Amino acid sequence: MNQIFIAPNSGEQNSDKFKKTESGGYKFEDLLPLLSEMDSKILKQYKELFFWGNKPSSKSKWEKIKNDDWVFFYSKRTITSYGKLIYKCHNPELAEALWGWTKTENGNDVNIFEHFNDLLNINSI
Repeated sequence: MNQIFIAPNSGEQNSDKFKKTESGGYKFEDLLPLLSEMDSKILKQYKELFFWGNKPSSKSKWEKIKNDDWVFFYSKRTITSYGKLIYKCHNPELAEALWGWTKTENGNDVNIFEHFNDLLNINSI
């Protein structure tokens, strides 16, 4: 049975990056050098990829999400968009390329969205 997950569409520092995913996604061929062989085999059928990442602190939630589950994104207490999960992977290099690094409260650099979900598309509401 498909599940439904509710997730924030992004933190303030990453809202432009989420909008990139929401508005047009990423071309498969542009990301090919960053994908593992297995990821490439699975994702090559899609011209555009729409990514949503999870923080390492949300790993247990990420592990519960399965292919064909639905994710609804919210901002300011309003559902803004949704998508259907087609694939998930753990790829810190891809996370760095798409979202970069951020500082933690103690000043350490951290890759904040290294647990990936690839959505079939993201539809605005």
